[in-house]
Amino acid sequence: MAATITSLEHIGRGQWRAQASSDLGGSPTLYYYYRGALLRATADTELSFRAFDGEVPYLEVFDDADARPKQRDHPGRLSIHWHHDGAAARFDIEEQIGGVWTNVSRIANDGRRHYTWVSGWLDDLSAHTYRVRAVDGRRNAVTVATLSSTVVRHPTVPRTNLTRNNDGSLTITEA
Repeated sequence: MAATITSLEHIGRGQWRAQASSDLGGSPTLYYYYRGALLRATADTELSFRAFDGEVPYLEVFDDADARPKQRDHPGRLSIHWHHDGAAARFDIEEQIGGVWTNVSRIANDGRRHYTWVSGWLDDLSAHTYRVRAVDGRRNAVTVATLSSTVVRHPTVPRTNLTRNNDGSLTITEA
């Protein structure tokens, strides 16, 4: 059978509301997947959820418990994860911009075993190079890890204007 998202509305900062329907009739269980992961299984045809600011969410809905998304979402942010370096007083996250390493964040070593840093929103089909520098108390880099990535995400849905012409046809223009 077929379940369909009938509307997806941005209702506030990072807040979205989806409406869905199913051709099964009655009140079937709908399985909402966001970014490729099950978000909720419910008979509700309306769902409110959060997404990253600036992101147009990739949401899928099914009315079959065995159905799965065909592909996982590729978000517009990069997450960097690393393990604690005992000699580090802090971790500097730097991005290479125009051949120059630029500090984008500094995280104090507070004794955790695992650290995570998430970039800002990145443009589709853009290449980025980051490095994490573990810096000791004397400001010496004791460990450096470099990561390069090309962002391939679901593109942002363009904003459009819809105009009905005198002959009944529609004209779509970029807003």
